[in-house]
Amino acid sequence: AVPATVGVTAYRIVQESLTNAAKHVPRAAVTVDVDVAPAGVEVVVDSAGPPGSGAGSGIDGMARRAAAVGGTCTAGPGGRGWVVRAHLPLVTVPSAADPQSS
Repeated sequence: AVPATVGVTAYRIVQESLTNAAKHVPRAAVTVDVDVAPAGVEVVVDSAGPPGSGAGSGIDGMARRAAAVGGTCTAGPGGRGWVVRAHLPLVTVPSAADPQSS
């Protein structure tokens, strides 16, 4: 079972990654891999096409979402062009950036 906050975070990271791929490299092939293991949820979204600059607010938002549940999210050149990788632990650890942790 995946905690609801982790599941929603994974969903939003995939959603933002697909939105970015559609916006920056329309019609490019995209693969989405989500693996649930005892160590946590691993999300990898790999989109073909030329890497972008990575300067958008969407990437910052994905990183903040991941940090809010004690995880990490990176995005940048790699894979077949641009890759987003997130690790979300199954046991959530509120971060200082999480307004609900206060």
